[in-house]
Amino acid sequence: MDNHENQEQYIVIKSYASVWSPDRRIYSIWGWVLPRPVSLFEFFTFVGSLATVGLIGVIIPPFTLIPGIIRIVAMPLGLTWLILQFRPDGINPLKFVVLWFAHMLTREQYWERFKTYEPRKEAKIKMKWWYSHVKTKSTLKRR
Repeated sequence: MDNHENQEQYIVIKSYASVWSPDRRIYSIWGWVLPRPVSLFEFFTFVGSLATVGLIGVIIPPFTLIPGIIRIVAMPLGLTWLILQFRPDGINPLKFVVLWFAHMLTREQYWERFKTYEPRKEAKIKMKWWYSHVKTKSTLKRR
């Protein structure tokens, strides 16, 4: 009972560090209220998807035969939804793609303490397998 009384005497001070980094959301665009608040990443993913669909329409002319509501609204929304669901390694998909391209560009190089070096192509590797050595009878007799 004494422990319970001592706990009531303590004052709990909450940390308000999250107040200084609020979650940035978009609630309306040019006076049009959105059905739900959208984060900046979701908004820019939609804009990027819309630009990608537009670029595909320029590259492939028959693509413009698809009705406008599907091409301008449904396809970018679907692509945005797929991108937001796809979380490889638990990181942002855009960051994953950037890291993948960086890996593909520098896969012949190795990083060591922020310095890059290329391995020598003429270097040969020699391996010794120590597990195959067996004690001979002469070493067993000495014991």
